[in-house]
Amino acid sequence: MSVTWRERLSQRRLEIEIEGPEYDYIQRYIESYCSEADRLCKKIHMNKTVDEVIDYER
Repeated sequence: MSVTWRERLSQRRLEIEIEGPEYDYIQRYIESYCSEADRLCKKIHMNKTVDEVIDYER
């Protein structure tokens, strides 16, 4: 299974040097886009997340 966007962001957190409110803002911003992508992927595969749909299509 793919690494989630939260895990990828967490891994890069120190590298891109973001903390506190700035990190929270970026996380909420990405989450809103991922939620929309998840919603659209449900139209393709009802029980899969974006990462699962992408993995399936490879």
